[in-house]
Amino acid sequence: MNWFQPAAGDAKSFAAFQASERDIIIRNNRVACILGVIFMPMGFLLDYFVYPKFVPPFFGYRVLCSVLLGLVWFLFATDVGKRFYRSLGLVEVSLPMVFMALMIFKTDGGESPYYAGINLVIVGTGILLRWRLIDTLWMFLIGLGLYLLACLTSGIGELNIFFNNVYFLIVTAVFSITGSYFYEQLRFSEFRLRTELRVNQEELEKQNGKLVEMDRVKSQFYANISHELRTPLTLLLTPMDALLAKQKEGWAPESSELLRTMQTNGMRLLKLINDLLDLVRLDSGRMEVNREKVDVGEFLNGMVASVRQAAEKRKIQIAAVVDDACTTGVLDRDKMEKVLLNLVFNALKFTGVGGTIKVEAKNVDSVLQLRVVDTGAGIPSDKVPFIFDRFWQVDNSSQRKHRGAGIGLALVKEFVEVQGGKVNVESVEGSGTQFEILLPQRLEDVPVQMEVSPVERDIIPLESNNPNEEKPAEWLEELFRRAELFPALATQPSFAHRDDWGMHGKLPKVLVADDEPDMLTLSLIHI
Repeated sequence: MNWFQPAAGDAKSFAAFQASERDIIIRNNRVACILGVIFMPMGFLLDYFVYPKFVPPFFGYRVLCSVLLGLVWFLFATDVGKRFYRSLGLVEVSLPMVFMALMIFKTDGGESPYYAGINLVIVGTGILLRWRLIDTLWMFLIGLGLYLLACLTSGIGELNIFFNNVYFLIVTAVFSITGSYFYEQLRFSEFRLRTELRVNQEELEKQNGKLVEMDRVKSQFYANISHELRTPLTLLLTPMDALLAKQKEGWAPESSELLRTMQTNGMRLLKLINDLLDLVRLDSGRMEVNREKVDVGEFLNGMVASVRQAAEKRKIQIAAVVDDACTTGVLDRDKMEKVLLNLVFNALKFTGVGGTIKVEAKNVDSVLQLRVVDTGAGIPSDKVPFIFDRFWQVDNSSQRKHRGAGIGLALVKEFVEVQGGKVNVESVEGSGTQFEILLPQRLEDVPVQMEVSPVERDIIPLESNNPNEEKPAEWLEELFRRAELFPALATQPSFAHRDDWGMHGKLPKVLVADDEPDMLTLSLIHI
């Protein structure tokens, strides 16, 4: 082990450690100079009681020492002092010890009590100054040498007193040197830990920057690919609608069924693409909030009417219940329609035959309270905290019964929050679920538009900002709205149960089993 530098440090780290310590060491040495300037002259009180006849000359020594310490204090602030700060530090502590040795020489030599002054310098150096082991050792050798020189030239006197003084000087120095060594080791360890922490932090910042960039690229990719998918899909669905409108002109049942299957699944795909685009808008900060005053009763009754047919097919009762005091509300009509449709279609999926669904509305303390309550299967209590997470589903198994990509409820939460509201859920497994939406009705409580984060400013615009560019045609807007109203509740086609399908004599030719009604239809058509 090298006792003159930290055992755990390599040369490069130790050099960096010394460079980082320099300013602190210089500062502490300047503080020590100030203390010496103050307390050295005050020692005349000790001279007065111990050696009264030496008060005048000793006071002169003390003042001279203070002047020299003041000069050292000044030098520490110069370029030369900063360059040779370690040597200047040895000069600083040597000055009071030189004058103490001079006073020992002038008084009783080995029997003089002024040895305590040298002892005090050794103790103060170990406590106040951030010295290396080698510097503390040099300081002790200088102090001991000056004391011995003063005693030998003036007289040792009583040997027992001289030995007592030397003993305490050595013991004090040992404690000071040992303390300096371990204190330096501790400071060096802290320096290495801080350095490693800083390096790790810089690495984490780099990694975070890469992740942010990857997230930006991912969002841009989602936006681009969704647009690219939606355009050809729209061009497929529109002619398909025209073909379905002409099916009365003698189309074969199989052809009509194939067209309806294509349309249904095209609408499902269009809704999924629209949902992904909404997620990209939310992530990029480009989701605008268009608030308006809405007749709550008319809004909810219209929404419920649009899904009543799907509910009746499943023999589920659905109704809108609007409090008499709840006439108008301030909300984003398009977003709240998507929110409520998502919640209602979820309720339809998980509510059995004979169940009920209620969409309720009332005003509570300037807050519009909307509830979707069902008597369905409910949600397991351990799954409730996760239902609003993106792409998360209660049943993630390959045998799950219900379709979905885990986007709907995530959009519900984010669409509500972007309007300044919040959504709560209560569910009892086997008894039903209640979703509660709270929207503040004071205009100042709701943000008009989300801020665009600097990271996402480069994402391609999802909507044109050109005022001269034509808005989407009404037929396109209607197509998108129809996609929202296409519930993922496909029923098994009636012709899938025809008695003549796949029959050869009295025995079935092929047994087809599939949990997707549309896949079952397609399989039966191609048998």
